[in-house]
Amino acid sequence: MPARPSPPSWLQAAAVVAAALASIATPPPRNPRDFPAWAIEADRERSAEGLRLRVWVAKSGKEGIALTLRASAPLAASAPASRPLAASAPASRPRLLAVSARLFVAGRPVASAALPAAARIAPGSEQHLHLALPFDNERCWNLGQNEGTLELVVTVDGRALGPWRLPVRQSRLGPHRRLEPPAPPASRPRSQP
Repeated sequence: MPARPSPPSWLQAAAVVAAALASIATPPPRNPRDFPAWAIEADRERSAEGLRLRVWVAKSGKEGIALTLRASAPLAASAPASRPLAASAPASRPRLLAVSARLFVAGRPVASAALPAAARIAPGSEQHLHLALPFDNERCWNLGQNEGTLELVVTVDGRALGPWRLPVRQSRLGPHRRLEPPAPPASRPRSQP
């Protein structure tokens, strides 16, 4: 049986151009998906033992949440930016910071995590520490369990401070929106040579 002849190349090119024009004319979706996400409601900043701490929910999904804790040690002791967690001490030496977290939803603990090792925060520096709290978040949403408490225990140089209890809520924020933008770093005085 003889092979079928291939269509002329001008016909193939016309088909490709027609498909390209059709795909350009396709509008974007009008109703993008709006996923629920956890957010900390209030009291996100504290001062403790010469450190400034700020926490936010960095990621939220069906399988849990991820927290980011920004810890900074000013060069000199200054007035705390917010409520103190405990008496503030001058930041004249590196501090060892350990953090553990528990999430309570509908009055029961659903997740807990801790940093694998203490972080060393030197004076004049800042670190972002990350904690993952895995749990069945899809089930919480489907059951209407959208409010809870995040409990952080901060340990500075072996001394436990806290617990720091933060109200959290899960709601729809809108598509592709950042959950908690970090605040701009405070201006630091420049050292002169």
